[in-house]
Amino acid sequence: MSYLPLDFDVVQSVKDFVFDLCEAMRRSHRMDELEHLYSNDFPRLSSEYFKVEPWPVAEAMAGQCGPRGDPLFLLFYSEMRLRWACWVGSGIIAMEKWQ
Repeated sequence: MSYLPLDFDVVQSVKDFVFDLCEAMRRSHRMDELEHLYSNDFPRLSSEYFKVEPWPVAEAMAGQCGPRGDPLFLLFYSEMRLRWACWVGSGIIAMEKWQ
């Protein structure tokens, strides 16, 4: 029996963003690139794809950070995800916990 990866329904531009963010933060240590991704790409993708839906959970995006994921980066990603949910004020993360 084969299983689909957790990120099978995540659009490619979001996967690319998470990969690039992980690369900038953990591997290349490019602060200018990290700042651009966080300040420009994150809000753009958020408003394009995540107005009413939450960003994918960290576990679903772990594959974008290498074969075993990157626990520190995934913690950072989770924080970004929660901050976005609080900023839009929709409570979408809280509702997700009840399902």
